[in-house]
Amino acid sequence: MGEIKMKKTLLVLSTAAFMALVGCSEEVAEKEVKQVETTDQTKGSEKPAEKKEAPKTMDIEVANNDMVTATLKDISSEEDPAFGKTHKVTYEVENKTDKVIIVQARNVSTDGMMVDEGMIIMSNEIAPGKKANCVLSIESWDETPIPEMKENFEMILYVADNETYETIGEYKVNADLK
Repeated sequence: MGEIKMKKTLLVLSTAAFMALVGCSEEVAEKEVKQVETTDQTKGSEKPAEKKEAPKTMDIEVANNDMVTATLKDISSEEDPAFGKTHKVTYEVENKTDKVIIVQARNVSTDGMMVDEGMIIMSNEIAPGKKANCVLSIESWDETPIPEMKENFEMILYVADNETYETIGEYKVNADLK
């Protein structure tokens, strides 16, 4: 029994010593401040502004049937100092079915060159009877430059049932950019 009492006493003393050490602090001398000088530290450290080109309006009907209506609305490019250059291709897609559909990009090429699939981002779900702006982004995640878009843009707009993945349609897109 004496051993338990000794352990409790030791625990209480070590806890008190710890709290005393934590509670210790230095005395801070107070000085009167007569003048404060400020500097603008943002000068020279501002990141360059993002460069955005005005979107090129396309309004090309890609599909119009009992299942979907799809229109290529515009194509734009932007340059971000941190992420580099990105192309964005915007579609307005209307789901005329009674099922959720998924819209994706396949076989993307620009100026006669295929675009690496690792640079392509586009997968949108659209609820039955709804419209959505589906955006294809072409961007590089490494040092590989993204292809220029100066002459033409081609791809397949792939539409499938989101539940069964059954193909609803594949619509060829061909846009002249000159």
